[in-house]
Amino acid sequence: MHKAYQDFVKAKVSAAVAASKAAAEVKHKGLKGQLREIFIRDLLRPFLPSDVGVGTGEVISHTDQTSTQQDVIIYDRAILPPVVFEQACGVFPIESVLYTIEVKTRLGESDLQSALESAADLSGFSYAAGEYDKNDQPREHEVTKAMPLLFAFDSSWTDKRVIDVCTQVLADKGRQGGEPNAGLKAICVAGKGCWYRSGQDGKSKETLADEGHSEIMRFLSLILHGYKDIAASRRNPRLGLYMVQRDDG
Repeated sequence: MHKAYQDFVKAKVSAAVAASKAAAEVKHKGLKGQLREIFIRDLLRPFLPSDVGVGTGEVISHTDQTSTQQDVIIYDRAILPPVVFEQACGVFPIESVLYTIEVKTRLGESDLQSALESAADLSGFSYAAGEYDKNDQPREHEVTKAMPLLFAFDSSWTDKRVIDVCTQVLADKGRQGGEPNAGLKAICVAGKGCWYRSGQDGKSKETLADEGHSEIMRFLSLILHGYKDIAASRRNPRLGLYMVQRDDG
């Protein structure tokens, strides 16, 4: 750990938290968009490499699946290109999607439920093969699925309820599909804590909030430590599967 670097990151996190609190004082329908932009601009873009993009929109598969609207999509441009319209809004092939992040103003029951439903939906997406044999037939290989995450700037619950609910959700793999990569990978509530799954067994862990924003630092580190391995597992899927029907004859 380098203190100067850590101090820089903490300063960016502190600025984002302060900006979110200021935005929360403005009561209008654009608040969610403002907070999403703060999250992307101050917490994600400064630390992601140039080949990793950040957008918003829908995730699609080559088998014609389409997700609900995703607040934040972190994707690898080098795998498959998205179709992006204004303000980085577009449609993103699942093979290029590394993380999806639901961004909430104040986490409550309905917010958590919608995030769980979105995560469960994404866990059922089909991924195109990234390898082919000498006969040009798809070859099976292990793929790490896109990781659904949840970030909230605040919560309508008490501190104890936030801890209890988030601990239970991250420990309950069975309800989300029975495997470590199914369901939400992490939940971070600013000023409360970060709950996440770690390792191949998906064991749940937590980092509680402190004055140094350790919960947000942990949330960011999960993304920064994991994106390369997720991208590598996708290999080289073919863009043509999204453009023309495969001819097996």
